[in-house]
Amino acid sequence: MSKLPPRHERPILPLRPADLFPEDASYVVFWHPGTNRPFLSLPAYDNSGEPNDFGLHHGTALLACQVLACNEPGYLSTSRDPEDVAVRHDGGPDSLLREKIYYYFLSNSKPRYEICRRFSKWRFPHKSYSEELWGKRDSNPGVLKGGFHSAAAASQGTRQRDEICAVSGCNDSLTLSHLVPIAEADWLRRNSMDVYMTNNKILHLDPTNLLAMRADLHHKQFEHGTFAIVPKCRELRVHFLENVCNAANYYHNTVFEHRYVSRQLLFARFAMQIINLHASQFPARDIQRGSSAHGHGGDVGDGGGGSGDVGDAGGSGSGHVETCGRKRARLAGKMKEGTMEASGSKKTRKKKVKISSAAKRMETESELATDTEREREELARDMELAARTVSFFGEY
Repeated sequence: MSKLPPRHERPILPLRPADLFPEDASYVVFWHPGTNRPFLSLPAYDNSGEPNDFGLHHGTALLACQVLACNEPGYLSTSRDPEDVAVRHDGGPDSLLREKIYYYFLSNSKPRYEICRRFSKWRFPHKSYSEELWGKRDSNPGVLKGGFHSAAAASQGTRQRDEICAVSGCNDSLTLSHLVPIAEADWLRRNSMDVYMTNNKILHLDPTNLLAMRADLHHKQFEHGTFAIVPKCRELRVHFLENVCNAANYYHNTVFEHRYVSRQLLFARFAMQIINLHASQFPARDIQRGSSAHGHGGDVGDGGGGSGDVGDAGGSGSGHVETCGRKRARLAGKMKEGTMEASGSKKTRKKKVKISSAAKRMETESELATDTEREREELARDMELAARTVSFFGEY
């Protein structure tokens, strides 16, 4: 009888201890000084090197705020007062933010600024992009001349070129990852990103836009925007943007070494993930409920809100959405101002009749609803009284 193979315990990757990585990270929240509303929240995963001393990388936070402010440079302060110079964070880019709340001010002192809510509307900052900060890729894309002409060829060629996962270093279960995904291929063309690529006919399949990644990290983390690649301490590192404890414990601040991908596209990917994160943390419908009337809707507005692509942080921006109540108030205002005065024309009289009929109908429906609710309450009281008087009443 043949012997059974020896049993092995499942290996467990060692986690960083709690004093070097938080089990439950605190968050740093960034506010718009013009509207006094938050527009971004990031976990404080960065350790200073001392036990239990955590914060958020200043350079990453500043870059995220700048992206959301439509590439407008600025600075962070714990005070909403721009004159309060003493509380500005003037540490270097690799210093840590340790407070819970920071305001992002523009360097040009403009109090109100727009917040980008949609990546397709964000423009790549060709002039202000810092090659010194992000570094350069290898001039050789690492694949045969001519690039890839199909997704299958791109997947096979990229895995053969990279050999290991760009994040974990594993060489199995690899899949193809795009920095700028297929859904945003038009963004590549509109922003002339081909100047940073290798002139592949299909831009999103350009070798500089592709990398191999372990399947679970790609599908469960990278595609959901939980981590990005950012410049830290003069090198590129993995930085987790959401509280994903175990994965972040393993890979947060892992050095990202990849010769072939475009650094400009890495920046674009970071911008996309930050903009999507802002939109998920502060949905337009939630902001509209209790917002000011500063938003303009459409593509342009004021900071963290609005149903448009760019909103005013905290502003409603409900240019495409008008509730019935607001419509009635607007019509009533117009009638008061005389903009719908009778002109003797049939059209004007018809409008008046329609508005009057609609108002009466709404008033009648409101009265009926009130009466029905009153009857329901009276019936409930009668049933309760009957149940106390006759023991079996109300049993069913």
